[in-house]
Amino acid sequence: MKHLMWLMILFIPVLLFAQEDGQLKIKDEGFNKHDIKPLKIGDKVPDIEFTLINYPKSTAHLSDFKGKLVILDFWATWCKPCVKQFPKLDSLQKRFSQEVQILLVNAKGTRDTYEKLTYFYENYKAKVENFALPSAVADTIASAYFVFSEIPHYVWIDGDRIVRAITSSGEVNADNIKRMLTGDGIKLSSKKELDYDEPIYLDKDVSIDALTHYSIFLKGWQKLPKLTKLHKSDNVVRGLTMSNATLLNLYTTAARNLVDGSSINSKRIFINTENDTALLYNNERSKIKATEWNKENLYTYELIVPVAQAGNLYKYMLDDLNRYSGFDGRIENRKIKCFVLVRTGKSEKLISSGGQRENKLYKKGERFLKNAPISDLVNFLDRPDITNFPVVDETLIANPVDIQLPEWNTFPELLKRLQAYGLDLKVEEREITVLV
Repeated sequence: MKHLMWLMILFIPVLLFAQEDGQLKIKDEGFNKHDIKPLKIGDKVPDIEFTLINYPKSTAHLSDFKGKLVILDFWATWCKPCVKQFPKLDSLQKRFSQEVQILLVNAKGTRDTYEKLTYFYENYKAKVENFALPSAVADTIASAYFVFSEIPHYVWIDGDRIVRAITSSGEVNADNIKRMLTGDGIKLSSKKELDYDEPIYLDKDVSIDALTHYSIFLKGWQKLPKLTKLHKSDNVVRGLTMSNATLLNLYTTAARNLVDGSSINSKRIFINTENDTALLYNNERSKIKATEWNKENLYTYELIVPVAQAGNLYKYMLDDLNRYSGFDGRIENRKIKCFVLVRTGKSEKLISSGGQRENKLYKKGERFLKNAPISDLVNFLDRPDITNFPVVDETLIANPVDIQLPEWNTFPELLKRLQAYGLDLKVEEREITVLV
């Protein structure tokens, strides 16, 4: 019998504890660009010349903005958080046009070409009227002076070309710009640059191999990207970092790794508590905005264990969640209603014609499998937007299959597509593994 997984969270009133990328040019000022040393707050910036788009001239020097506050925004066309900030930045540029120049900087390392960048701008400006922000193209100099590990990345340079701040997006707002312009000694929170291949909060002088145990569990939004990172020693996973995650996401990650072959999605999540708004943001029931909820209810968790204990990594993670989160999770078996994928008869159409494995089920307009395991189909059917019960595979099909699933609008239409291949979905109860 196939075992699936369910997530039930029980609320227990305990306290949380925290352990705590045109060509770029530069004026000849007696240095070689290959010997550039990164700048820090308080340093003077050389008179960099940028090649620009969406600007009256094709180039501009930093000195062209003398007397203005310049904010460099390092970005890429594929960086959604970067592009998401454009409306706010464009509004700030128009509001402070006489005193501030916001300059987007697309570094060469992002692999955005001049053609890709101009195409992006053409499309963006078609949607946003009078978009005022220029962008440097294929930058190599500014990004060498201001090293960063993630974007967006903001550098504040005053009218005398002195670096005043290096921040994340949250610090770029009208109030901080006003205070920076008045010169009242404002100090903005600096953006933390991290090596995400290493534990975030572990002191670099401490060797991972020397640890007998290391964990940290922080409540509230941290100035970090949302990420999940595994830490390995000789290809053995012995640790992980999850930053700015919901408690539900943390529990789900632990559960997925504790029971082999389980796939936890919203259909397998059962929350047995009235306090579910502490687990994830609920747009209907939460009384505050999502940004405010994130500040208080996101978590950053990091755990490193000795290699000898690597097999217990996710057990220890679950133990930590139960010990400090205010909730409790445990694994047990339950009988629940499921969709059971069965064979209704032999179908020659399922037999694979061979070739390279392809899974296009998630691509609208195509939706097909070629020389793929039946589990690929099961995983697709198990999506919450496809079926409303967990999907259990009882076809006993061991060989690769080919299947075409043309677009459908209703569930009965989907069943007809499956039945043409001698498959069907039956609603029956099955005992599955659950996380309570």
